[in-house]
Amino acid sequence: MTNSKIYVKIICMKKFRIIGFKYITAILVLLTLSAAFFIIGSKGNFSVRAENALNNTRVIPQSETEIFDLNSSAPKSAVVYDGGAAIIREDKTLWIFSDGEYKKYEGFSEAASDPGSIRRFGENYLILNNANKLYAINLQNVSAAPEQITYEGEIIACEYFGVNGKSLVTKTSSGTIAVYSLSNGFNIETDKRTELAGVVAKNLTPVCFGEGDKVFFVRNGDSKLCEWDPATDKLESIFKPEGEIKTITYVNGSVYYTADGKVWRYAESAAAPIELAINSDENYQLGKIVNPVDISCFGDDLIITDAGSDVRAVQRFVLSGDALDFSGYAIAKNRTAFNRVLTNVYEINRFGKTVYTLDDNKLTAIKNDENFNAYANESFDNYLVSEIGSPKTFAAGENSVLLVYTDAKAKLLTLSSGDEAGERVTLLNFSGSVKDTCYINGKFYVLTDDGSSSRVYVGTDGSTDFSEYCPAFAGHGVNLTVDGYGNAFIADSTSIYKNRERFAANDGIAKLSTDLFGNLYSIKGNEIRYYDETETVWKTVFTAQAQIKSFSMGIDDDAVYYILDGDERIYKMTEAKNAAINVLRTQNGYKTTATTVDEEFYRYIVDENANVYRAVYTKDTQTFTDRGVTKHESEYACLAKLGFAGVNGQKTFLALAGVNGVVIADETQAEKSNPEGETLLGENCKAYVTTSVNGYYVPVITPDCEYALSNGETVFRLYKGAVLTCEKKFSMLGTEYYLATFNYDGNAVKGYVPVSFTVEVLNENKEWRAYKLETVNKTKLYRTAELAEELLELSKNDEIRVFSIENGVAEVAYKTEAGFIIGYVDASAIINAPNLSVRNILLILAVTACLCGSVTFLLLRRKK
Repeated sequence: MTNSKIYVKIICMKKFRIIGFKYITAILVLLTLSAAFFIIGSKGNFSVRAENALNNTRVIPQSETEIFDLNSSAPKSAVVYDGGAAIIREDKTLWIFSDGEYKKYEGFSEAASDPGSIRRFGENYLILNNANKLYAINLQNVSAAPEQITYEGEIIACEYFGVNGKSLVTKTSSGTIAVYSLSNGFNIETDKRTELAGVVAKNLTPVCFGEGDKVFFVRNGDSKLCEWDPATDKLESIFKPEGEIKTITYVNGSVYYTADGKVWRYAESAAAPIELAINSDENYQLGKIVNPVDISCFGDDLIITDAGSDVRAVQRFVLSGDALDFSGYAIAKNRTAFNRVLTNVYEINRFGKTVYTLDDNKLTAIKNDENFNAYANESFDNYLVSEIGSPKTFAAGENSVLLVYTDAKAKLLTLSSGDEAGERVTLLNFSGSVKDTCYINGKFYVLTDDGSSSRVYVGTDGSTDFSEYCPAFAGHGVNLTVDGYGNAFIADSTSIYKNRERFAANDGIAKLSTDLFGNLYSIKGNEIRYYDETETVWKTVFTAQAQIKSFSMGIDDDAVYYILDGDERIYKMTEAKNAAINVLRTQNGYKTTATTVDEEFYRYIVDENANVYRAVYTKDTQTFTDRGVTKHESEYACLAKLGFAGVNGQKTFLALAGVNGVVIADETQAEKSNPEGETLLGENCKAYVTTSVNGYYVPVITPDCEYALSNGETVFRLYKGAVLTCEKKFSMLGTEYYLATFNYDGNAVKGYVPVSFTVEVLNENKEWRAYKLETVNKTKLYRTAELAEELLELSKNDEIRVFSIENGVAEVAYKTEAGFIIGYVDASAIINAPNLSVRNILLILAVTACLCGSVTFLLLRRKK
């Protein structure tokens, strides 16, 4: 940087006094350079990560209550509550979700089982009418016989019923409406019943509670919806609904009911009911309402049981004005929705935290990050097969997805928004049939077979240009994976090849994958296995409850996603012992702050063909998060050595500091060397700070100075005149540094200090200039009098020092936190045209030192 042009003049002020003028305080400013950081590389043995406890969790659907077969027999009535649900089907069976699964209720004999409707009462009970008689089921003991609900010792018979928190309302087949108090349990005493006299309810119509114990029902004769208050015996006729009311409920001041396959709402203060619009997506089965047979509530939402042949589900809808929005929650099986997959889901892959699945309905991208919500549209991107065709497998990258079709052709789906998905699919041309594909580190790999041999092609993510990667070899490959080192693993019917050389036996694998260390994994039956390279055998690391259809692992974290045959759940587990960036650990931790340099850093140069993974360290969890592969820098400072005991032995990776942040690389692909120009200095070698600068514990420049020496709260900043005792001098990433000891707050501290902020001898050359202090409107400061080469933007009322005005252009100085910048502004931007006959004096201090840098760093310092 010593030959770089310096476009910005720095004006430094010093406290001085001149006869006839005021005292003026001045600050010496540096032009560039900011920070460097250093962390010592950890040495020694690494502890083996303890085997994870079982973490076999679902990604979708999030609730196990959501999967239940309603196709063989349609639902009739249902209730949903926190952590559970109960469903009556048309086949006269009752199913209750208990202990993680739906169980058929056996409290009634098969001959006597004829449940009609069901509701929840309190925290612990379900109430249902079975063969038109009322029973209560204790949710704490669902295997026990039901408890009869009696009045004066006789079980209550009814056609329909409703409950609230304290009472029961019934309607008999003869039309009698009665309200019972349940305050003393299910054996109701004589004085706990109130009957509606002189009015008959319409046959085969429901009943429900409103506010308090008010009752809504349909009156016989005029078929009007009525409201009855048992406390006052007041009866109010409301309106005659369109069609026959089939089911009814009450939520927050409104009555909701279904009639003629539609959902209606009547607000108690409204003149008439309104039909609620259903905001559904025509591409999916769930989210629609076709044949609603029951309606209840869950909080402020509606639970609608639909027996329509294309739906057959219990769905939760959210009230949105005069419409219902599908919440994403549904009890069903093998039904399409924006947040579900079908039971025939046949492929799963991942890119980072995004998990992709493929079934006969769509390609789904599940954004399984920290903001993931299994019921939010924003957490899913869906690509319908009606738009992209019907692929049989795929690989997912950052910018595109490579699709392989049953006709052995391949297409590239661009993930950018805008055009319809079908318009973003491009056919790729390969010689031979496409058999498989995979993605790693920004590249797609494609396996082809021309009938006599197999080949592998490679292309950059988002590009349609592919070139031959692995030349033809005898054999007919069917499965492909490539590791982070570029090794291609190809499976044919009997063997697995690594870069065309036989590597392992194929004993019936279904899919291959690799981890960060290049360890090879496969699935067979219900097992996930790795290949033991020492014993040359496959070993099982995970066994699922059913046959695994596909799986996917990454190099950024150790989560393994998988799908099971005939199962619409997406599973995630961390039991495969696979190496990934998030499981790499240091023996002695990882420094995020330091008060001194306690060990000299190591300089590394990484092989140009090696991958360097951009990473962020989280102090709370002591883990690294991968941000993808990035470009190499010419050299790095080692922050720490990282290790993990993988299935085929331990490997060491390096956490390396560069100008663009921290990267992680394999130690075997990096070479340690001494810093350039390293020179040992004499015992009494001194240097003096010319302008304020931080001390650092690793010699690498970053704009945010994150590696400055600090006690965790205060950065160790050296000011003009600070004395350095220098041990050595060297160059790192184009910047010279001293390793020096200095005094900070009374303590001796060792750190790295950029040489360009220091001089060996203090020697000042002073120059005086007169100025007038003024303010400006919003304008720009330029380097040249021609108002070219913008330096920065000035805000309204910013102060400037005006030296001169010529031809409508003012030469000025603008003060930043780092010091003064000299430049030029349009004179018309000055709020008050200055009278340059009245001036102050500004001292320009030119320090005999090579201050080099750029406006960029000056502005970064201004923002701090």
